[in-house]
Formats: sequence, C-alpha cells, structure tokens
Amino acid sequence: MLRGGGDCVVWCRLRLPRWCSAASGGTQCASGRTLSYLQFFLLGRLAEAPQGRTRMPDLADTVIHSRSGLSYQATKLESAGLLRREPSPEDERSVTAVITDQGRALLEKVLPGHVAVVEQGMFDALDDQQADALADALGAVRDRLRTLTPSSAERRRSRN
Repeated sequence: MLRGGGDCVVWCRLRLPRWCSAASGGTQCASGRTLSYLQFFLLGRLAEAPQGRTRMPDLADTVIHSRSGLSYQATKLESAGLLRREPSPEDERSVTAVITDQGRALLEKVLPGHVAVVEQGMFDALDDQQADALADALGAVRDRLRTLTPSSAERRRSRN
C-alpha cells in the first residue's frame, strides 16, 4: 500500500489520479479485462463498503457523478459480472450496488499496478514526512469538496 499515513488512499478518493489514468493509458488492465478509471473507482468504493454494498444514490454522491452516468457504468460492470444491482433493503425505492466475487478478484489483480503508477508518479518524489503532509492536506480538501458538492438528490431537486 502507499506510504503516507493510514489512509493514503486519499489519492483514489479525491479522484486525483487523472494523471495516473493518463499514465496508464486511461485504463486499469488485468487478464484481458479493461476498466476505465471510473469503473476502477466504483469497484474500489464498493469493496470498501460494509458487505461490499452501497445504495446507488449514495455511490453517485461518493464519486461525485450523475445518477445516469453511474447507472451506465454500473450496467457495463454488471454485464461483465463485476457487480450486481438489487433492491435496497432499507428503501424500497432505491437500488443497491454489490461487488461480486469476480469484481473483487479483478480489483485485486489491477490494484497493484494502479498503486505502482501512483507510487512512481507521486510518492517516489516525497519522503515519508511529505507523504504524510500530502495525505493530511488531500484529506482536508476531499472533506471540504464533499460539503460543497450537492448530493445527486439535491441536484435533481434544483432542476425541478
């Protein structure tokens, strides 16, 4: 895992690796399968979630993405057997995305390559103290952006 504090996966959560996406040709590859950065990110968020499941609106808010864009990506991942959608047990009007065993296995295959790109591009240039400071700073920025970005439900209400 990356150096820089206990939660140096901030690079992933903040969607910072646009550079990483460019450096890897825009995809994360494993065993002939290709994931876009957003698909990689979605599988990562689901893998981190309790029981590997998250309501679709909450997932859209987490990745700061439109519901329709998320639904399109979820359909592609579902067709590949990497996630499944099922009715939410908490809210009958909502759908929950669940990472499959196949999705977890693919994520585990591509993660080392993704981490290597991030290490090389960002963290090899930093000592441990700088990496810790960067993780702290990016965590603060991530938290602030989450307060400034309206939820998908708020965006939809403002259009009506």
